[in-house]
Amino acid sequence: MEFINQAGEVFGPVGVAWITDHFIPALEQVYGLIAVLTVGLALVGFGAVVVGRHRVRSADLVCGWGVVGLVLTLMGVFTQVPFVHVTVALGFLSIPAIVFIAFRDDHVLVAGTGRILTLTAPLFLLAAAMTASQWAEFSQWLMMERFIWDQDAFPRLGLPKLLAEDPAHPYGVPLMTYPASRLAGFFVENAGPLFNLLLLFSFALAVMELIRRAAGRAGDGVPGWGMAALGILVVTVFNPTFTPRVLLTTNTDLPAAVAVAFAALAGWSMLAGLAQDRQQGRARTGQAWQGALQMGLVLAALVGAQRTAPVLSVLLVAGVFLAGLRDPRVGLWRLAALLPLIVVPPAVMYGVWGFHVAEALPGGVYGLRWFETWNAQGIPIIAAGLARVMLAHGAYFILALIIVAFGFKALFRFAGDLDRLAIIAATVIGGYNAYLFYTYVAVFSGGDAATAASYWRGNTQLGLLAVAFGAYGGALLWRRYLFSRLRTVPAAIAVTLVIALPVIFADKLRFDLSPPNQFVRSIGEELAASLPPDSRLMVIDPQETGLYAKMMGYLLYGTAQMAGEVNLLHGFGADGVRRQIQKYKPTHIWVRTRNGAVAAALNLKLEERTAYLLRRGGQGWEVAQSWAYPGAGPPADDPG
Repeated sequence: MEFINQAGEVFGPVGVAWITDHFIPALEQVYGLIAVLTVGLALVGFGAVVVGRHRVRSADLVCGWGVVGLVLTLMGVFTQVPFVHVTVALGFLSIPAIVFIAFRDDHVLVAGTGRILTLTAPLFLLAAAMTASQWAEFSQWLMMERFIWDQDAFPRLGLPKLLAEDPAHPYGVPLMTYPASRLAGFFVENAGPLFNLLLLFSFALAVMELIRRAAGRAGDGVPGWGMAALGILVVTVFNPTFTPRVLLTTNTDLPAAVAVAFAALAGWSMLAGLAQDRQQGRARTGQAWQGALQMGLVLAALVGAQRTAPVLSVLLVAGVFLAGLRDPRVGLWRLAALLPLIVVPPAVMYGVWGFHVAEALPGGVYGLRWFETWNAQGIPIIAAGLARVMLAHGAYFILALIIVAFGFKALFRFAGDLDRLAIIAATVIGGYNAYLFYTYVAVFSGGDAATAASYWRGNTQLGLLAVAFGAYGGALLWRRYLFSRLRTVPAAIAVTLVIALPVIFADKLRFDLSPPNQFVRSIGEELAASLPPDSRLMVIDPQETGLYAKMMGYLLYGTAQMAGEVNLLHGFGADGVRRQIQKYKPTHIWVRTRNGAVAAALNLKLEERTAYLLRRGGQGWEVAQSWAYPGAGPPADDPG
């Protein structure tokens, strides 16, 4: 209370309310934040113990994710042991793992981690205070997380139906929310965004080491505050694929991007170890085989995160082998001997989950079309769609083109570390874009192919790999051409930016605070507590594309059942609305917005700026409850 009173004297009541709304989580959300940080520490312990001393230390979190993901996936597919028992066992095992690392390495966390967490504390507090607000969260990711929270198992025959658009999607990311929720004692809705922050800022540690390595200062003490701030800025502000609505929501794109980048760095470290071993005429040392194992565990995490991960994994392995073959100091057979360590973990993850989908989730596998049905005649239109996306995101695609050019050059004029990284990055970026183009011809059709749907989303999964190359190459250029003139970037400026930017842009970062989101959430929570368990609720919202119907379905999870919807995309007239009602037979209807067709179909006088809960009465539909819209704008102002 004393702190709040002092803040009120400094900022005034309006300022204190703004700070409280944006940066002060509720007590339950604080518990959720602590639970996610604790799970992150356990993952670091597992990653460090399993790999060994000579590793890319900033990748410990992602390696631990791969280890735990493999264990939970194997247990969930081949046994009936509830996840809670496996999670408790892993939790107890993490304690000796962390103690062992502390004694073996003299520390648990990478040097600079404390400074990274201190500088990003405002962003962690902001994320901890957030609630879900995006379409994909309500239609897919949160539904997956809620299912395993409720059922203690993967979806399978004999269990309730998973209410997600893609029930066969791998569970690598939702599995990380589960232990945090068990530790907190309740479902932690925003565990996904908090895990995203941990992953992204673990990569900021990798960026710091890349910059210090290029400057000839690798392992030179604890990075300063300015270097920590620079690492944070590189993965956020200077990252051409950085999107707050991806970072601060539950999704798999950011985790996949981190895994792709760390897999490349682990393979790069492996090649450096092989080259040093051969140059010095010694047997294979820890850096080589531990780099290979680390790459394998990171790829296992990647395969557990994304459907397209097998393609990315093949490209990463191909890039590492191509770089190794081009380097005369590596040697084919020495490289091939490490192949099992790289490919077995992701192959096991892919095979086990594929087996589960085939056995327990029939119909969950996507298929390609026969060659005769490919959209070959639409290639010019597809190419034009890709070009529009490239122009809209020019900074990233220019960097990608530079990387591909460097990689191509390195195949003919190979020099050292930068060329190794260039070949790996160019293979992945160029190969994956070729794969995406292929999918628009062989898989997608119609408008999705013509507009290059999800093309930018696919490239965001490559963004941090591009950032890694840019950071290392940029640091080399700085050292060679600018260091004598501009010795340092003022640390105070970098630190100030890192702390100030989340505050300056807090209104944009807290997109969940938009009045429409808050309005629907408050009503959904009220209906979840008041509707009878056997209720069937239809959502009518002809001014929206369906976001708030998805949101209502999530908020009613485990209570009333959703029974169809009417939204802007349907374009129904009055007869169409009546047919929807007859088809789904709801007991209640929630009308968020209305138009003439809705009013005529329901035969009710409904006010323009009011949402209604209707129930079936003896003479038709009758108003059970109403809520006035907040604010002055129309309820569909928020894009969601």
